[in-house]
Amino acid sequence: MQRITQVLLLTMLNGLLAQVEIDGYVKNYNAIRLNKDYDYLILRNRLRLNLNYLPSEYALGYASFDVKNDHMGDQNDLELNLREMYIDLYFDHYDLRIGKQQIVWGKADGLFITDIINPLNLREFILADFEDIRMGINSIKVQAYFGNSRLESIWIPQFVPAKFSEPGEAWAFYTPIDEIAKSIPDTLIMIYNITEPEKRLNNSEYGFRYSTHFKGIDLALSYFYTWDDYPVFRQYFQLTNNPLTPFSVTIKPEYDRLTVLGGTFASTIGPLVIRGEGALYQKRNFYTENAADGDRVVQKDFLNYMIGGEISPGKTFISGQFIQEIILDYDDLVVNDKIVNTGTLLLSDTFVNETIKPEIFVIYNFTHEDYWNRFSIKYYPVDGVEIILAADILGGKKDNKLFSQFDDNDNVYIKLKYSF
Repeated sequence: MQRITQVLLLTMLNGLLAQVEIDGYVKNYNAIRLNKDYDYLILRNRLRLNLNYLPSEYALGYASFDVKNDHMGDQNDLELNLREMYIDLYFDHYDLRIGKQQIVWGKADGLFITDIINPLNLREFILADFEDIRMGINSIKVQAYFGNSRLESIWIPQFVPAKFSEPGEAWAFYTPIDEIAKSIPDTLIMIYNITEPEKRLNNSEYGFRYSTHFKGIDLALSYFYTWDDYPVFRQYFQLTNNPLTPFSVTIKPEYDRLTVLGGTFASTIGPLVIRGEGALYQKRNFYTENAADGDRVVQKDFLNYMIGGEISPGKTFISGQFIQEIILDYDDLVVNDKIVNTGTLLLSDTFVNETIKPEIFVIYNFTHEDYWNRFSIKYYPVDGVEIILAADILGGKKDNKLFSQFDDNDNVYIKLKYSF
């Protein structure tokens, strides 16, 4: 009887494994900082495993795992991460996805406008691959189909914030705390620990996106009721009796609610692809210098939009974007600029039977005069093997802006990747 049971279990297991498809890759990533010491910025090995389970034509199970080994200095961290794990169920006019997943909205390259459903892992700024920047979140997504239109509904039961480097690390962001610390001794600054919203139903996030194809144009409208993934540092100033330091500061980092209305379009004019994206962030937080404001934070509506185009003459690919950010109902005491203009340019080509691909990607902020340039050469010697040699150059004329704050992190890197 025991022998029969073992045979039956092995038969069932073999049948299950026959329905599972496995793919993934192994990647080695080494980056050297271009400073006087030429120290290592990144030393990493990564194993990615993706599993597709196909029990029937009406269902799909998917799981993606990361095994990552970082070795920097005396640290040798081994990290196992479940990137995604969900089940898809297919019906006649709609489908359902339940589990940890990445939900991608938007059409901008290199920046996030309406593509804000998943929190971002910014421990390496935005230099990592997009699939590694987005973090999977537990959610339910329903897509209903009406002819050439689609209505997508999402529900995220629990808020997950973005991830940042710790203070003192290479990719730590400049914050209001750093600015205050310039003029006030640390002993006069009290910083509260940040707390995430409580795990309650009324703290969940949800959104809708309607997309359609109309007269050669892809159109989409979206609504997202969320929490801002980035904390606001509310600052409370108190007077002191010390003439040398006449006041102290209490800082309370908090997450606030946010409503985002968005839209995208894409179309073609001959060989040219035109695309655009825009989002209205209602009551977004901005810092103010108004001393009469109790927490040094004001809420303003914020408009962020992009217009771009791409063309492929021969094997060459050219893509450009113009992005503008506008704070509505602006006043001069707001710390941020009223209007911020940014441009991006992507150029790539292929040579030697498409085995060599040079690429240039540039983001330049015209308002802040800072930039991020990436120059890379990709080489595909055989199927499944990719070798990338590249350089990231960041800087600018003004201190502590988005890219210029990482002026010391210029680097060259090599990535070796084998996909299976």
